[in-house]
Amino acid sequence: MVNKFDHRAHRQLHSPERLRLQPAGPALKLFGLRSDHVFIDLGCGSGYFLLPAAARVQEAWGLDISPEMLRLVRKAAADAGLRNVRTMRNCEHGIPGATGSVDRALVVDVLHEMTAPIRLLGEIRRVLTADGQLLLIDWNWRPSPHGPPQAERIGRETARRMLVRAGFRKIKAYNLYRHHYVLLAGKTALAELPPATSPSRPPSRPAGRGTPGRRRRPGRRAPARPRA
Repeated sequence: MVNKFDHRAHRQLHSPERLRLQPAGPALKLFGLRSDHVFIDLGCGSGYFLLPAAARVQEAWGLDISPEMLRLVRKAAADAGLRNVRTMRNCEHGIPGATGSVDRALVVDVLHEMTAPIRLLGEIRRVLTADGQLLLIDWNWRPSPHGPPQAERIGRETARRMLVRAGFRKIKAYNLYRHHYVLLAGKTALAELPPATSPSRPPSRPAGRGTPGRRRRPGRRAPARPRA
């Protein structure tokens, strides 16, 4: 049986030790987050990575299976004055949101808790735009003072193979943290992207009320609502 993080230990997620060993800034910098991006944090916990990302993007979604964690996120976002943070309770069988509606996705210390990781990684790929990226961070295989039991961990190379099976390409590894590996994966390899015809983004993208996606802007044609 896969162990899930206990929401009652949420203070550990913002401990001084984590701030020292796993600061959010270096990982988020890899993303190249922009003010017009839609961002999702799958397994967001109490918002350790979500809230710093929200300050850089148009719309930030926190998804978690724990309603207690999502309540903490909403309170923290309100306290920080972040009005672009949305939360949604999520299961492991799919991700709400239209295909191609998300620019950047983050999964931190959750892969080893998934019962069907390749299926969920495939769902993340589905909701990403053609040039979207996934940042996957999880515990190294070697023992460490904190984290899940070694028997439950998924090593970096196994995680890389999972990403490939889920359809991701252009996977790069980074050494940012002492006890964690970092994998940045693209939905489409850079060589496969169509040539840019202008610096502007596509004129419309699928989105729907209550699911991750682009907000309507004045003068734009309303996008079709996604199927339920």
